[in-house]
Parts: sequence; C-alpha cells; structure tokens
Amino acid sequence: GDLAVAYLPDNEVVEVDLSSLRVPLTVQWFDPVRGTYTRSAEDVDGKGTHRFEPPAKGDWVLLLQHVER
Repeated sequence: GDLAVAYLPDNEVVEVDLSSLRVPLTVQWFDPVRGTYTRSAEDVDGKGTHRFEPPAKGDWVLLLQHVER
C-alpha cells in the first residue's frame, strides 16, 4: 500500500483506484528517455479514483508513493 507504478507509453490519461494505497501520496512523473523526474504540483490526500495526465508528450512512468508528514 505504499507505492504504485504505471507505465504510460502513449501519453494517455490514466485512472487509478487509490483505495488500497496509504495517503497522503506524492505524485511524480519519470521520463524514461531523459532519465529525469518531474514532481506534480500537488500531493494526493483523498481516496477513490483519481485521474492523472502526463506532463508532456512521450513515454512516462507515474509513481505514487506514500509519505509520512
């Protein structure tokens, strides 16, 4: 329940059911072509289904990770 990873090869929006993950979650995007990370402007605090849209065109990996506050 601390980590979720989704690979998006076609720059599509993905819906993730957060009910099995511990919150709050940090949201990061990994660009496998450049080897760089982009942190989302907001953390996810709620449960249920959430839509995530990649920050730009191309291949992206979505990383959702529980963080202690």
